[in-house]
Amino acid sequence: MFKDDDNLDQAFQNNESIKTMFLGWFDANKKYADGRNLTYAKFPTKFVWIATQRQWKLRKQGQNISRLTCVPPGSGEFYYMRILLTIQKGYVDYANIKTING
Repeated sequence: MFKDDDNLDQAFQNNESIKTMFLGWFDANKKYADGRNLTYAKFPTKFVWIATQRQWKLRKQGQNISRLTCVPPGSGEFYYMRILLTIQKGYVDYANIKTING
C-alpha cells in the first residue's frame, strides 16, 4: 500500500522486496522435499503460511482446504499461470515454470 503523495519508484521497490506466499512457495520447494510433490493449490494441506515470518513451514497437525483465486480465460497469461499451478509440481523459480521437458 502507498499514499497518493508517495514516490512511485520507492513504493514499487518497497513492494518488490516483500515475500509473498507464491514466492515463499518457491523457497519451500527448495527447502522441503515433501513440497515438491504438491501443486501450489495442494501445498496448504501439508504446509502452513507463517505470515509474521513470511514463509511456509511444515504443518504439524490438522488439515486445510485451499483454493486459488478465480481467473477468467480472457485474462491471458494470468489464466494460463493459474492452470499450470493446478497441474505442475515442485517449482523453485520463474524459469522453472517456463521449462517443459527439460
